[in-house]
Amino acid sequence: MTYDVFAFTPHMPKLNTANPEVQEYLLHIAKYWIEEFDIDAWRLDVANEVDHHFWKRFRQVCDETKADFYILGEIWHSSQAWLQGDEFHGVMNYAYMDAIKDYFVKGIIPMEQMIAEINQQLMLYRDQTNQVQFNVLDSHDTPRILTEAQGDKDLMKQVTAFTYLQPGVPCVYYGDEYAMTGEMDPDCRKCMVWDPDEQDQDMFQFFQDLIAFRKDWQPILAAGEMHWDVVDVENGLIRLSRRTPEGIISGVFHTGETGSEACSVTLSGELLASNLAVIGDQEVLLSPKGFVIFAETSK
Repeated sequence: MTYDVFAFTPHMPKLNTANPEVQEYLLHIAKYWIEEFDIDAWRLDVANEVDHHFWKRFRQVCDETKADFYILGEIWHSSQAWLQGDEFHGVMNYAYMDAIKDYFVKGIIPMEQMIAEINQQLMLYRDQTNQVQFNVLDSHDTPRILTEAQGDKDLMKQVTAFTYLQPGVPCVYYGDEYAMTGEMDPDCRKCMVWDPDEQDQDMFQFFQDLIAFRKDWQPILAAGEMHWDVVDVENGLIRLSRRTPEGIISGVFHTGETGSEACSVTLSGELLASNLAVIGDQEVLLSPKGFVIFAETSK
């Protein structure tokens, strides 16, 4: 082979993006799809293998062509160099989400480490960047979240609800809303389940409710400061809140072992979402893998 390729694949030659002609060719393509088809975003695959100078020009062309355009880079590690405001708006937030999965789903790190890794990722970027990061529990390049959870749908619901409280934009990989499973590529890329008899309608309703919650409380969930109110390692209890002067949304998650005792949580304000929770007037009894989310002030 007389040319460089990506991933040893002959039909994917590497282009010299330092060459002006190559730059103009690719920038014309970027502009063409925005102008002709009014697309809202570009997702840039393996974006860390293209030079920064080209991505800066790419950003300029997109911004000039359409206001409020979104550029998403696929980068698996921390991405400060690409998120300074002149290249990408956000990245597929694998480093952030891996911390969540490693604790909630895989159980390979302790609670304190998950929190430390989340805080570290948030400190890497400006608040404006954290607000538009692309939060993925799974994708076409990973096993599906239900498979990672070994088929435990309550655990999947818990980690998904925790994700919907985080800064950034939660992403639903097609079929997760119907509890599709899948091992690593290519199994995670199998066809969508279209037969209603094979779709998990309870999970679909759960996703609909979470998305409605996210929309209804968007001002707090988009811009609210994040506080770790309770970090109870012994009982596996986490209480997380998002706070603005206008209101507070709190989520309590029981991450203890299956079979461990239920935890009593004081409920104040409006109940927004829950699972594996017995709801009383002022108290919630939370079972392992359960959660409750509530707003302490009215909208």
